Amino acid sequence: MTHTLRPLTPSDFPRVRPMLLDMGFVEDEAELAARFPAFCVRPVWMVLDGVEARGAQYLFWYANLREATPAYKRTGYAPGAEVQEGYRFFEVDFSVRTTRQPHPERGS
Repeated sequence: MTHTLRPLTPSDFPRVRPMLLDMGFVEDEAELAARFPAFCVRPVWMVLDGVEARGAQYLFWYANLREATPAYKRTGYAPGAEVQEGYRFFEVDFSVRTTRQPHPERGS
């Protein structure tokens, strides 16, 4: 299966909604749904197609030590111990139930 990176469209909202809620910047879910189409007019927001059918098991990313790592840690993600050129490695294994705590301001 081929993976395709394409611009985000309003029809992607159901797909990205859980991620947006989990980021913890949402106080009103209806307001998020109403604002979402405005995000889609900027071509810098992308979505990766072709992942669902393959059952993606892992998500990996690097975060800089200064701003990003502390932000991810505050939302409950635990970085790996290694540091490489000013970045920490993060990983989510979708095959195991997460122990990460929900965002405290959202309460869910």
